[in-house]
Amino acid sequence: MSFFIPGIQLKINQILNNECIKYEREYIIKYYAVDNYLYDSNLIIEVMGDYWHASPLKFNANMYGLNKTQLKDIKYDKQKHTYVKRYL
Repeated sequence: MSFFIPGIQLKINQILNNECIKYEREYIIKYYAVDNYLYDSNLIIEVMGDYWHASPLKFNANMYGLNKTQLKDIKYDKQKHTYVKRYL
């Protein structure tokens, strides 16, 4: 299976590889997939796009002007974060 890997994800993977950090790309946690799971430290790295995930650093807090996809992704990201934090 072949899929597109964004440039920032490639950079993160390269850093992890260069530092000999063991990780799994697209690690599955029951209902959700995370970008990278670091085994030895039990940490997750998510590489989320500012636009689609409506980064609060780029968009205002009241979510004015966001499209339906962005609003849906915000809700999904919150659910994912809560689940992963609770069960990982």
